[in-house]
Amino acid sequence: MEFDQKEYQSVILAALLHDVGKFMQRANKYLCNEGDQTNNRCNLTDCDGKKKGADYRHSCHSYWFIKNNKNVFGEEFTDGIARLVLRHHEKTKDPLEAIVRMADHFSAGCDRTVKQVTVSHYFKRQPLRSIFDKITVSRQSSTKNEKENFHRIAVLSPESSIPSELKEKVSKEDYLRLWEKQWDGLYSGFLSDIRKLQDLPFKRFVPALNTILEQYTWCVPSSTWKDEPDISLYDHLVTSAALATAMYCYYLETYGSNFDAWDIRRIDSWDEECFLFVAGDLSGIQDYLFDLKLGKYSAKVLRARSFELQMLAETAIKDILEKAELPPICRIMNAAGRFILVLPNIEKSRKAIRKAREEIEMFCRDRYLGQLTINISHGFAASGRFLRQETALDSFFPRIANDIERAKQKKFQAILSNQNAFFIQNNYDEFKNNQDLCPVCGKRPVTSTAKDKEDEDLCRPCRQLIDTGRNLTDANYLSDVPIADEACLRLFGETNLSLRKTKPNQYKWICTMNEYQPGFPLVYGGVHVPMIEESHRVNGKDYIRKRIKSFEELADQAQGDDRVAMLKADVDDLGSIFSIGLGKKVSLSRFATLSRMINYFFTRYVFKLVESDDRFRDSIYTVFSGGDDLCVVGPWDKIIVFANEINQNFFSFVGRLGNITLSSGITVSKPNLPTHRMFTEADELLNLSKSDAKGKNRVTLFGTTVTWEQFAVLLQVARKLEEYLKPSSGEDKQREVGKGIFQRLLQYGEKAKCLEKKEDIIRPRDALWISQFYYDVTRNVRSETDEFKILCLEHIKEIRLPVSYVLYKNRERG
Repeated sequence: MEFDQKEYQSVILAALLHDVGKFMQRANKYLCNEGDQTNNRCNLTDCDGKKKGADYRHSCHSYWFIKNNKNVFGEEFTDGIARLVLRHHEKTKDPLEAIVRMADHFSAGCDRTVKQVTVSHYFKRQPLRSIFDKITVSRQSSTKNEKENFHRIAVLSPESSIPSELKEKVSKEDYLRLWEKQWDGLYSGFLSDIRKLQDLPFKRFVPALNTILEQYTWCVPSSTWKDEPDISLYDHLVTSAALATAMYCYYLETYGSNFDAWDIRRIDSWDEECFLFVAGDLSGIQDYLFDLKLGKYSAKVLRARSFELQMLAETAIKDILEKAELPPICRIMNAAGRFILVLPNIEKSRKAIRKAREEIEMFCRDRYLGQLTINISHGFAASGRFLRQETALDSFFPRIANDIERAKQKKFQAILSNQNAFFIQNNYDEFKNNQDLCPVCGKRPVTSTAKDKEDEDLCRPCRQLIDTGRNLTDANYLSDVPIADEACLRLFGETNLSLRKTKPNQYKWICTMNEYQPGFPLVYGGVHVPMIEESHRVNGKDYIRKRIKSFEELADQAQGDDRVAMLKADVDDLGSIFSIGLGKKVSLSRFATLSRMINYFFTRYVFKLVESDDRFRDSIYTVFSGGDDLCVVGPWDKIIVFANEINQNFFSFVGRLGNITLSSGITVSKPNLPTHRMFTEADELLNLSKSDAKGKNRVTLFGTTVTWEQFAVLLQVARKLEEYLKPSSGEDKQREVGKGIFQRLLQYGEKAKCLEKKEDIIRPRDALWISQFYYDVTRNVRSETDEFKILCLEHIKEIRLPVSYVLYKNRERG
């Protein structure tokens, strides 16, 4: 089969930019009118807008966008790309034009729902509605008086990602004046960054263009005339490009490179099963993440493993797509260790999947000894008609889930039939040479010698993780370098990841870490570590060196007891959110938007919150944060404040509707407790929060599970109760309340809960707790008001939480 690279690349870029004219319309960049400014008409003979009205004129703007930036797209590509974007609404006999048109049709068609927003705006200035507005799961009921949250017109950032509610209708004239500068500024930045891509090779051009599109068009609605404005232009463009790529490869493989053999009626019929949807899933994440034997390197290894897990999914996607000779835009979703790809339904794709699966399984066998696996599904075929059916996508995501489950049931099947499939052979041969066991993982023999006196001999993978954990704290670039060294993180498919502060000289591919730079793909590796500065004197000169704080130093920052706390939190009912949360509005683009935004909160928003807040910057350590969950460590009192803060921020991020919630578990311990023990305890507490009979959306701390609203109230109660431990204002400086009564409050609380449980045997002395409490307070609380008594009685069943807080905070260190 003859493959025309220029033709293939033109289809990809045309599908990726076919609706960029909509962005230009909102910014009043009417390039379509350049031919006749006086009569406001386009000078193109085949202008869609001229034939079908203003609602199709965006294709002409897209045409002129391509033509006016021929230095970016290349002289040899410009005319072809411009022609495809111009006619993406026109039913022609050209196969390439038909592919771009149908990809747009399949993507937009399954996205569109009738506009139901009550806040009316001029359609060209309609803001993007939050994807979270209509999410409902089985245990929740949708309300008629829903809020309508919209995103600001701004470059993607933690600040702009928070939607706001618009309650009143705005006239067209007022709206034009209100948003004119925002749209103009956003488009100007977009155009400036696009022009920085000049002379990039295609393999680097597409990922860099994809990043620019996300930064600038994430807040631009893809359709606002009659449709619900909750699909971003970015997600529509990327899904359209992915579908167009799959369609082109399918028809090229099926009918050859002779266009005369391509039957346009087949493309237009929607019946060809040209799409192959493939899913992948990381399994054994938490078991691997916290399986550590030596506490000395725990911090470095934990953050390195968290990053490694993120990059394993990225590398698996990259490996599959490269083997299938497809661009990175064929990824529909990647979050929380799960990804979905759309490939052409051809044998070449299946061979790529089989080969990638075998390589991945061999790597997981050798590197992780089977503890961590990447399960790749065989995929299922789908047609355009399937994507356009109103109820098709209701079954799409359950099919994805079933494919993943089948793949999990067949772990390592691709290599178990081979004669070299033994799991322990390689390490067994090394152990026969009397090599010591690695002190960090406790599984592999030592193969890497110590670099200095403070280091130890380790296995090579653990040495790579320690170096990666060290470099993660200040890395600006991530690259795949040709030759692996000890400082690289070696993954499968000849991938050698190198983290650098400065741009490396040699690399296969490169991206920026955390901060957007035009011309580079962007990876969020949201790991924040609190640092401490130390002065050193060398050759008579003083130097300042930064190093990461130890858990013991974090514990020293706590008020009262010198302890640390670990917080583990994740989104409630995530499976239901993705499978049934969107109801009849489910679509590929909405699914992509939903996963992208949730992942953005944990990978970028949380990182920015910790980094920019003076309360947390020097004390909160992010163990991992991405997908739909996070785990942080810090001084116990700061973690409690952070828990409340993170819930409030997440509540704002999803539109303050309460339809998507978090649950959390917080464990308090001495800093020398092994990290995996902390994690196990925090995970158990998180499960308690989720298994509460009254529902989720809860937090568990100090043996008490409460809603987030109760949690905030109880923290206020704790602060009020703490005032009674402080010295009185008189000269005697005596405390109003001794610590003894706080200890007894714990007992009163337990008795009150026992009386509430009908299945428990009620002891007579427990039934007298109220009279005992009144006597105790009257005798021991020196106060002119009944505030202490009222506070305690009002929250007696949850009193353990605020009382424990007070006792920990006022405990003297010895």
